[in-house]
Amino acid sequence: MATAPIPRWTVADAVESDSCYAKLHILELWAGRESLSVLEVLDLDIPVEDRMWAASRMICGHPVGEIARVLTLTRVITKYALPYEATREWAKRWLSGEDRTFASAKEAERAVGVSACPGLAALAAAGGLIGPKWSSWAAWAAEAEELTKPKRLIWVAWTAEFHAQIADIRTAVQSYEGAS
Repeated sequence: MATAPIPRWTVADAVESDSCYAKLHILELWAGRESLSVLEVLDLDIPVEDRMWAASRMICGHPVGEIARVLTLTRVITKYALPYEATREWAKRWLSGEDRTFASAKEAERAVGVSACPGLAALAAAGGLIGPKWSSWAAWAAEAEELTKPKRLIWVAWTAEFHAQIADIRTAVQSYEGAS
């Protein structure tokens, strides 16, 4: 079974992606290498949110991106939507694969309304995921769960979610490469 190679990024790719880093800094990060793999980008010595930003753009539209998205959403929905009565039935349908449509996520979101249910963030994540935005939505779900805590702890939850997503991407890459 032939599989598409996982994209690698050159310095030019990183610059053209509207990175917040200047070309000189990107050249320093690449350290003479022609291109970097997704896993090498995840290992760069830059803030976790920047590694997620770059990696999510690298895999967007590639099968490994879909694998990572489903891994992340499964974890987020299990943690933030399944435990709450208002979102439980929708979460069960999403997790079983019965209904992963945008329409059902939006319908469940409307049913919950503006309650303080953290499951609402998971609904928004599942309903609004298009391209690389899934990483920030999942991090938002983590933040929603922590809103009653001091701001420092919210940042800790946000950062922990990015680290969890990096683990999801690593698992997706390993799964994809193992299937080829």
